[in-house]
Amino acid sequence: MEHQKTFRIKNLPEAYFTGEHKQMLLENERLKGISVIRTDDHFRSCKNAVEPHVLENYLVCLIRKGAGIYNFGAEVFQLKENTLCLIPPLTLTSWHSQTAYQEGFCCTFSEDFFTTGQENKSWLSQTGLAGNLIISLTAEQMAYFSGLMEEMFAEMQTPSGVDVELMRVQLHLLVRKAAALYPDTSKHILPKSRAAVVLASDFVKHCRGDFEQLLNGEIQRLPSLNTYAERLNVTPNHLNDMVKLIMGKSVGQFLHQELAGHATNLLQQTQWRVGEIADRLGFNDLSYFTRFYKKQLQTTPSKVRGQNP
Repeated sequence: MEHQKTFRIKNLPEAYFTGEHKQMLLENERLKGISVIRTDDHFRSCKNAVEPHVLENYLVCLIRKGAGIYNFGAEVFQLKENTLCLIPPLTLTSWHSQTAYQEGFCCTFSEDFFTTGQENKSWLSQTGLAGNLIISLTAEQMAYFSGLMEEMFAEMQTPSGVDVELMRVQLHLLVRKAAALYPDTSKHILPKSRAAVVLASDFVKHCRGDFEQLLNGEIQRLPSLNTYAERLNVTPNHLNDMVKLIMGKSVGQFLHQELAGHATNLLQQTQWRVGEIADRLGFNDLSYFTRFYKKQLQTTPSKVRGQNP
């Protein structure tokens, strides 16, 4: 007899984090009915891939930097910077990061926390938020929601204790402002083709393995587009088109972005000379590496190193 696969109901810290951060965040959510996380503070303890799970509370994600593939129910979304999403409880969810760095906020809250003191206990479902709200934001809207969630995060860190009523007011403002944007369908982020998502995700997995080998000195340079296409049993043009569809950039642009990101990490976190970093990342010419880095990040390796002696 076949057993149907079941998914355990979890909270956000349990599903997405490891180590001491996980325990701290678990305690916050258990005691208060709400938790606010600034992901750039916790990204080192955040899992790059989260297998399918069911969250017990509402989830609000505000993505300022970074990108990844989110599965909500049967739908697949590619989420990147300037995105806001609100996901209801008991939604089958999974996450695969596409970038080494994520910046933004996550907030989870129970329906009881939201409705306490409210006459209309059904407001969340009556406003259409029983489904997924996934929208792109303008720079002005991003600044507003980012500022509000920054205030909520700061309140969670208050040494004298969290003002729960203030948090509830801020949460109402956050959710109601988000709901007000929902009728504008031009802002909706639509699901992606599952086949395209799978191919782009497989490409990213191969890239991560190659970058690890590159940094360990096991290979001298990254593979070409043709090599990746051969590994994935598709044509180079098809791979490039699917990666661009899902990630908004070509294979070459993605590899260049990742190279610049790894170079920055090495400049900030090691004492290697700039020439050693260039060589490790497959650049035989230091002046070419400097030009490449400046084109990608509008600054030079020596300036970044000077800021992080």
